[in-house]
Amino acid sequence: MVQAIEDQVGNLSGSKRDAAKIELDSMKSQWAEASAAFDAGDPTVAADKGRLVQAKAKEVSEQLGMRPV
Repeated sequence: MVQAIEDQVGNLSGSKRDAAKIELDSMKSQWAEASAAFDAGDPTVAADKGRLVQAKAKEVSEQLGMRPV
């Protein structure tokens, strides 16, 4: 899902692209935190962060007019 959003952001221009890029970078950062938490043996924190990324990805994809996956 994040890759699909990244592909869509690449097709945008102007302020809409800038705003979507900020959201995309935030999702990538949160996903890295989720992975780190899982690697550190904290699956609860990893799952919570993963759900945040999932919700943000859904929101951004809707804003970009993407079809649900």
